[in-house]
Order: sequence, then C-alpha cells, then structure tokens
Amino acid sequence: MRNISDYIFSYSKKPSDRDPKTGQEYLVLTDIGELRKGALVKCVGFADIDNHYGIQVFTGANDEILEVAGDYSGGSLLEKLKSALTRTE
Repeated sequence: MRNISDYIFSYSKKPSDRDPKTGQEYLVLTDIGELRKGALVKCVGFADIDNHYGIQVFTGANDEILEVAGDYSGGSLLEKLKSALTRTE
C-alpha cells in the first residue's frame, strides 16, 4: 500500500504557477493514469523523479493514492492532465 510519505514533492515553481494546484479538488473528465472519469480527486503534489519523469499525486475516495506518472518534459502529458480535470470549486 502506498503512503504519501513515500513521495518527495517538488516545489520548485511558485504556488501560483503550479497546475494542478496542490490542495485543489478536481472532477476527472477523462481517464488518465490511475484517475478515472467521474472520480473526485484532490491534488497532493508533484514528485519529480528525474529530469523528465515525474508523478502527479492525487487522493481519491477513502484517501487512496492515485498517480499520473510519466514524462512531463515538453508539456504534452501536463496538458493532457489539465484537460482531463476540472475544478470542483
């Protein structure tokens, strides 16, 4: 079982530059990574694994940990992630 303490989150950007935003709740519009359409999730943070690979970490129902992992260089995965989510507030 994964725990939040298993991750080392990267906060190299200003909070206003981060998207998805840490602490924000989202509705998942389309499946991506471990996120499933229709789920309500909360962004926990971004774990930068190496120069290109990272994991955007969310919690879902019952606080289960959900990941969208992959190559975040170039922005295409981040753009797909942004388009798969909508803020709930």
